[in-house]
Amino acid sequence: MSRGKKIYFGLLLLSIFMVSTMYFSYSFFVNKQEAHGKLNIVVGTLDYKIESEKLVNNQVTVEPNSIKEINMKIISLNNIDSKYELYYDVKKGSNVEVLYSVRTEDKVSDIIESKGTKKILIIVQNKGNDDATIEFKVGSSLVNNEIVLNTENKIEKMIDSPTVSGGGATWSTSRTFAINSNLAEISKYEYYIANNKIAPSMETKATGVTTANSTITETGTYIYFRAVDNNGTKGEWTKAGDLYVDNTKPVVTITKNANTNTLTATVTPSTTLSGYTYSWYQIPEYKYSSIAGSFMATEKQENGESYYNFNFTKVDGTKNEWYYITFPVYKFTAGNTYKIHFKYRVNSISNTSFNFRHSAIANDHATNGSLLKVVREKTNSWIDAEMTRSIPAQVTQYNATSNSAPRFEIYTDTLAIQSDGAAKSVDFDLKDVWIEEVENSDQAIPANNLAKKLADTGITYTIPEATSGNRYILKVTTGSGLEGSSNTYKIP
Repeated sequence: MSRGKKIYFGLLLLSIFMVSTMYFSYSFFVNKQEAHGKLNIVVGTLDYKIESEKLVNNQVTVEPNSIKEINMKIISLNNIDSKYELYYDVKKGSNVEVLYSVRTEDKVSDIIESKGTKKILIIVQNKGNDDATIEFKVGSSLVNNEIVLNTENKIEKMIDSPTVSGGGATWSTSRTFAINSNLAEISKYEYYIANNKIAPSMETKATGVTTANSTITETGTYIYFRAVDNNGTKGEWTKAGDLYVDNTKPVVTITKNANTNTLTATVTPSTTLSGYTYSWYQIPEYKYSSIAGSFMATEKQENGESYYNFNFTKVDGTKNEWYYITFPVYKFTAGNTYKIHFKYRVNSISNTSFNFRHSAIANDHATNGSLLKVVREKTNSWIDAEMTRSIPAQVTQYNATSNSAPRFEIYTDTLAIQSDGAAKSVDFDLKDVWIEEVENSDQAIPANNLAKKLADTGITYTIPEATSGNRYILKVTTGSGLEGSSNTYKIP
């Protein structure tokens, strides 16, 4: 054989060897599903972690005839993207449903990025008469492969919430609702009645059971429904529907006496609800009138109610200066006592403090009777606060006498940065600011804005013609047990 042919055949044999080696190397890159969510590969493994406050060693125990709602995270411990699928084993018990909620943030099976996290909302319903224990696991594969689970315990989607029509936002003695589900095998509908719009969880016990068309006579403001199939599996709750049922509607009658220049509010009580308190109060404009310095203000919503968030960060400067927030001057009678009500929540505070003031004049920090509430720490929750002070006709501060102009103010401590250079910052929320005259029983109450406030509650009322001014409205709250009163107030 010639030298050229030998070289040719040698190269050919080398190519065949390399292709065969690559093929067999690829064929050995085989995966095997294991119970711990690991994928065994010749060159490595895929591994994941499950986290949840309700899981112990990836297991949860659910009591008989009950539901548990579980927020969990699947965390990839891998340096490559991969496929995952959450599944489960029943370690103890029978007649158990494991489903994912339509409210889940991520899917139970999807591609997860390297070192990524998936958030999944799981519902476990134990329909048996004994405790049930469920263990959660993660199946996996490379992105281009299919996951093969050696189990039938895949997690399916739970029943959607039904569609509901009916209800109303004015008080009635009963409400009729029409309820419909897209599924044919629905045995009944459960409902839950509440006096707020805080949505029930799947663990919330239902108020009662109804059929597709039903009249509700139980007292409450809002109602939620969910479907139950023929196997007893419960579905998602609907959003809040307007119920406004009360067997005896509360009624407010407001009359004006031109001779005595007074308004009289007479309350006819409800026998079913725990009663309404009607109290007149003067409320400054909710929006602050001015802000100095670098306070950032944002109006926000929480559980259907508005509040304001205020925050600042000061990182440099040695000059003594203060940021502040001031509310409008409120109407007063010299010598009378007034109480400022408000709610606040401190989200964070660092290297400084701030204070609430029931001020008699602007920047009131040293008048006779000055009143400050200093805040230095984070609160984590809403704090109910009040500041009561008598307001004279005039006050003196640093030998200067001024006519009183009372208001609600908020001031920081000095924002001069100290020698250590540490930044100063505050982040707090504020809501429900109002002023009450506590010593004079003849509280001022023009009637403007009263109609809207009463209409918002769905209460029957009569109202006189509007009086001058519109800074006073009627506050309506429930549960005080002071219903059935008749009160007269002086018009300013």
